[in-house]
Amino acid sequence: MRSVARMNAKVATRSLSSMSAMVDEFPDTPQAIEFTPTAEGVKTSTLQNGVTVVSQQTGKATATVGLSVAAGSRFEGPAAAGSALLLKNMAFTATNARSDIKLARDLEAAGLTADISAGRESILYSVAGSGDMSEALAAIAETSLTPKLASWEVKEIAAGSVAKELAVVSTDPSVLLSETLHEAAFGVDTPLGGAFYQTPKNVTSESLEGYMGAYYTPSAMTVVGTGVAHADLVSNAEAMFGGLSSAAADVPASPFVGGVSTLKADAAFTHVALAFPSTDAATGAVLEALLGMNTGDMSSSYSVTYSDTGLVGLMGATEPTAAGAMVESFVGAFKAAASVDEATFTLAKTAAKTNAFIAMEDGLPLEIANIDGVTSASLKSAVAAMLKASPALAAVGPSAAVPSYPALTSMLKKLALARAVLVHAAWGVMHAPRELASGAEYLTAATAATAATTATTTVKKHVSCGEWGSGGEGMRQALARAAIFLVFEEGEGGEDRAEWNGERNDTRRANAAARSRGYAGAMTENENTGEGREGEGARW
Repeated sequence: MRSVARMNAKVATRSLSSMSAMVDEFPDTPQAIEFTPTAEGVKTSTLQNGVTVVSQQTGKATATVGLSVAAGSRFEGPAAAGSALLLKNMAFTATNARSDIKLARDLEAAGLTADISAGRESILYSVAGSGDMSEALAAIAETSLTPKLASWEVKEIAAGSVAKELAVVSTDPSVLLSETLHEAAFGVDTPLGGAFYQTPKNVTSESLEGYMGAYYTPSAMTVVGTGVAHADLVSNAEAMFGGLSSAAADVPASPFVGGVSTLKADAAFTHVALAFPSTDAATGAVLEALLGMNTGDMSSSYSVTYSDTGLVGLMGATEPTAAGAMVESFVGAFKAAASVDEATFTLAKTAAKTNAFIAMEDGLPLEIANIDGVTSASLKSAVAAMLKASPALAAVGPSAAVPSYPALTSMLKKLALARAVLVHAAWGVMHAPRELASGAEYLTAATAATAATTATTTVKKHVSCGEWGSGGEGMRQALARAAIFLVFEEGEGGEDRAEWNGERNDTRRANAAARSRGYAGAMTENENTGEGREGEGARW
């Protein structure tokens, strides 16, 4: 019996010559056209007034054009809160030239479909289809530059479509988690920490006109297109936006601060997100791909880039009692990324490039990330810098088991202890002979297993010449002692010896962890001085 694979292979390898024969036999058969998709690089130009034009040829039969305006919610301020959301819902409605019905019918007749999206950074108007792209861009210019903004219509849309959208997102955990994460990352009521989804209670037609006049400026605009010739896009952009002239508005600063923010709710799951600051879009894209390689069914990686900052992290949902464990697994994923091997990095980089290509194919080339320029060394350096910053943790749902901020920072330090323990345990100490050939052999294998060069230095520093050469119990004890000091003296996780002496609870935990694994060299705390001494009566 002929298999499906064979049938598919036969269809896939049918040649153009066989298609020509079919046309000869059946004259009414449409002529086969050989088509080779092209994918030119992204091209960028700037008009004299400051409008940026970005395009990419995709080889598709359809095209998309759009206008991105840096007028998102970070620009609003308390008085104009909800303006960006209201403008999103008023896009492609009545303009000074056409009614909303006329505009919709004209786009439909031309085979074009309009879309609108908005966020904290920008508002994006776009039109896609197989019709005349100059007509598409004209509709965008009309709705963005000359909207009617009648007072009754502003009130009607605020009470109608805006209110409905707010009702929908109020029960969407993913949206609520993103809003809560921004509050944790950037602070309450800051340009980026404030909520995007807000009721425009103080917004009027007059204030909306003022908002657009202040922020719909040439330097804040980017005309974008895929599947269109760059020269044509530039020409159309010049005709429709080249006459604008107004001063650029300042971008409100919103530095990353970090913290924990929770939104309590009676739900079956707790949704949590952990993020660190990221200022490079390309590095963030690769790290997002790397973090996403080992996520489970209930978690995923996450990144967002703004003009001056960004976030990258992990989010997921779990049973309320397991929220702490999920956060700890997220911390572990970041720690692992700081020492990623070359093979895994290459896979993550390839995945990031694929994701970027798919996003560009399906949307518009608004973000051009130089992913090729990211190296494993630069990624590790970036992650190391992130781990030194204050993390941002958000949770939506039952939050009793969500770690507090001190617990979160302590969790980062505990992960350092786990890595130090691996110096001894990962090589297989529980199965190793009691007398080893030499300390050097032991150290070489243990270090290779954990790729911890810092551990190598620490172990050598704490193992005396006699213990090092003899192997056996003395060397084992010295290795265990060095593992504890790796955490509390070398400073992995942000600690040094002075901090260790002052943090008795952490010392007790380290001692308990070491003793639970049978480390003969475990350090116990002197209650009077906080100094450590070698444990007595410990076992292997």
